[in-house]
Amino acid sequence: DNKDKKLIENTAFVYMMRLASYIFPLITTPYLTRKLQENNYGIYVWTGSVINYVRLIVDFGFVIYGIEVIASCGGDKDKIGENVRKIIRCKMILCSITALLLTMCCIWNGQFQEYMMMILLSYISVVISVFGLDFLFQGMEQMKYITIRVVLTKLIFTVLVFVFVRNAEQYLLVPILTAVGEGISV
Repeated sequence: DNKDKKLIENTAFVYMMRLASYIFPLITTPYLTRKLQENNYGIYVWTGSVINYVRLIVDFGFVIYGIEVIASCGGDKDKIGENVRKIIRCKMILCSITALLLTMCCIWNGQFQEYMMMILLSYISVVISVFGLDFLFQGMEQMKYITIRVVLTKLIFTVLVFVFVRNAEQYLLVPILTAVGEGISV
């Protein structure tokens, strides 16, 4: 049956995506901790935590909502396109608001101010992720495309880290390389 085959295929792709999400950090984390050393690796992790909170605000449940809306379009390309545009517009508005709030935090908060360049460089990947269409492919039950995007992003980031990050002073390269990987995959 075609539906069963599609379910098995999508499940396999989800497992591949999860596996990649575990394997690539297992490769890059020891390298980054050694090259960036304690202090700069700590800055990288702290900044990543801040950016993850910002990403939660920007995503604001749009992945789940987007999946439901796309699935309910029944393959109507015009309706799908209209809904994708609406979701991206909403995410762009939230992205603008969080950029303003993050900039204000960087100006007025001492700890944020100290790491402002790292925070702002890390924020680039949030801006790029606004244009990621994972919800579209999930709603259309095409996990293959999301899996390719995720694996490609992680692979590009991993290769770039090993090629360009050579010492602790290059810690600002890490968010740039993250954004490059994200940008290429989007």
